[in-house]
Amino acid sequence: MKCSSLTPVTMSIQPAYHGGPAWLANKLGYFEELCLDATLPVYRSGAPQVNEISTWSVGSAGSPPNIQGWTQGVLKTVGINNDESSTNALVANAKGIASWASILAAGTLGDTKITISPNSTGE
Repeated sequence: MKCSSLTPVTMSIQPAYHGGPAWLANKLGYFEELCLDATLPVYRSGAPQVNEISTWSVGSAGSPPNIQGWTQGVLKTVGINNDESSTNALVANAKGIASWASILAAGTLGDTKITISPNSTGE
């Protein structure tokens, strides 16, 4: 593709599995081939990334920051790019486990409310 000019775009990433492909594409010049002048600010975790949402156009982040940004009305999640189920878990004490026995047996949370990490697992 022949580019008469490059369109600037800022893509926020984290030093994590989901940020790797964008970082590598930028390093190899793939964005320039698509007529994009890509800037990739790297955030240590999702909370500061969401806090600076006005400084970037598109980004990739984990589940907690996506939920945080959505509940604040500042972020729209358009896709999930990796399965984090093996690194996410519900934690409960003995009383909690006993009261959740029927939920575990059913294999679904149903209408049960749970608490999530308020910002990011990196916080």
